[in-house]
Amino acid sequence: MLLGVFGTGAILTACGAQSTASSELVHPHHLTIGMEAMLPPYSYRSTGGHVKGFDVDLSHAISKQLKLKTNVKTTKWSGLIAGLGSHKFDGVIDNITYTPERAKSFNFSKPYAYSPYMLMVNKKYPINNVHQLKGKTFMEGVGTDNQFVARKWGAHTKPATSFAEIMLAVKEGRVQGTIDSVQAWKAYAKSNNTSKIKAYPIPESTQAPAKISVLFNKHDPALQKKVNKVLAKLRKNGTLRRLSEKYFHTNITVKKQQM
Repeated sequence: MLLGVFGTGAILTACGAQSTASSELVHPHHLTIGMEAMLPPYSYRSTGGHVKGFDVDLSHAISKQLKLKTNVKTTKWSGLIAGLGSHKFDGVIDNITYTPERAKSFNFSKPYAYSPYMLMVNKKYPINNVHQLKGKTFMEGVGTDNQFVARKWGAHTKPATSFAEIMLAVKEGRVQGTIDSVQAWKAYAKSNNTSKIKAYPIPESTQAPAKISVLFNKHDPALQKKVNKVLAKLRKNGTLRRLSEKYFHTNITVKKQQM
């Protein structure tokens, strides 16, 4: 579960039909987006140190529609939440999942993507579905939806700070497994040896796919509404689908997906 809001952010108000009031943004004429850049292909650092990925391109597309420049700032997960509350970011785009509990402290955009879950386990453990997780030891990011889902099905969880750390622990058998998105597994499997890991898609009938949204300060409803309108436009004109196919080679912006 995400931490609560730290402090308050300035309230954004409309300034004309097509523009955003720059004076009330973190930086005038810029949309400042926080992200961790630790989960390819959503967001990651290239070998040259540049931040790239689906969420980065989406940030640029949203900014363009709002007639703003994009200012992407990277920080650790805990810093994203604190930074949003203290108005260091206008929003956070970082593969963040909507839950009713989180919505008590934050505003969310309409979903821009949907993320089915994948169960990943070390091959030496006889686990192939979530009904077998009771009492098992899994590794998950602290405060993530993956941690919530693993615990929901009875697993004990060890904390981790990155997906790479988690997958190494699973591969070495230091934990029995982990739960993450189908997309995260596919990206990992492309560039890593997975001979010691088995992956099992979690059926939608068992665990509904996560709704991925932009996160806003609870006190900034005007920006939330503007971004919702932009996302609707990007969905209608095919931009969301094109960005998804560029990075995932499938359309993750719809609920029903090919596994």
